[in-house]
Amino acid sequence: MGIHKDLQPAFLSDGDDETEVIVCLININDLVRSLVNGFGAVDFDYLERYLFFWAWLQHEVQDAEENGATIMIMMDGNAHLGGDYLGGDPNPCNHNGKLMREFLTDNPSLHLLNGDPACQGVITRSRIKGSKTEQSAIDFAIVDHTLYQYFQEMCIDE
Repeated sequence: MGIHKDLQPAFLSDGDDETEVIVCLININDLVRSLVNGFGAVDFDYLERYLFFWAWLQHEVQDAEENGATIMIMMDGNAHLGGDYLGGDPNPCNHNGKLMREFLTDNPSLHLLNGDPACQGVITRSRIKGSKTEQSAIDFAIVDHTLYQYFQEMCIDE
């Protein structure tokens, strides 16, 4: 993740062998922003890896709230939320999707921008495998209520 020096970036933390997450702080107009970039466990990973990832994100959300920082999470979550939760998601909800749904429910101050009416597009990954085209919505942008006030539009164009 590259951050322009004028934003006074500060590396805060990174994950470990179980949790692929990088957290940086930046300053914009004297407001502290916590930027989280993560890679969620894939379908064939073991349960603990899923749980470590979501626990790490939960810790970052709590830490931002306790320190008066706003938070933006951008991730390849490897989570299929299902079309009933994220309109247009072509896949049924998987285990990681259930954990992401719980994470969002447990943090009502967070907004999933992918599901917002101002977001165009849903599919974030598309590939041809043999004679079949696979599509999924596994990359996500999430912001807290403070940053959501500034959100105008988002376009997903896979």
